[in-house]
Amino acid sequence: IIGKEHFTFLYSIARERAFTLRNIKAGFAASSLVLFNLDRVLRDMPKPTA
Repeated sequence: IIGKEHFTFLYSIARERAFTLRNIKAGFAASSLVLFNLDRVLRDMPKPTA
């Protein structure tokens, strides 16, 4: 258990390590929330029939 006086200091360190671009993107992908990527959208769309 940490005291109040150390929480903000330790939180800022933990936040810097946890909130990386890689982790943020992985979190979006894992929850099926995809940052706009036109190639990914078009890849998943059904092909039109002739």
